[in-house]
Amino acid sequence: RRNCDLFSRMLVRRGGIKVNATHVYGVHCVFLGDSSSQLQVANATSRLVHSEAGGMSSADFLLGPYGSGLTTYASKQAVLDSKLMIAPASSDHAVYSSAAALAQENGLGLRVFGMLPGSENWAR
Repeated sequence: RRNCDLFSRMLVRRGGIKVNATHVYGVHCVFLGDSSSQLQVANATSRLVHSEAGGMSSADFLLGPYGSGLTTYASKQAVLDSKLMIAPASSDHAVYSSAAALAQENGLGLRVFGMLPGSENWAR
């Protein structure tokens, strides 16, 4: 939570995120509890995309939950909703391969990205 707040304040000081030199975007962080439940993660992800959670308009992009296990479910929901998801705390390659398979099955683009090296490489 503190990281997202820090990121949001930093963007405000820098004037937002500039895209194609024509659009400037700000960031607003909305946190929804998932009770460490697979179903709750999928529901929370969908709620952020389809509703006005926290009094804000629907999410334009998502940050995945902590860890690979729950990110698997959030990433699949992000694929189905055609939203960009950054998974900063997921190192399991299966998260990305299952999201890619779902995207391919449904003719959708894959928009799920990680930031950690795959856990299969940690012991090398």
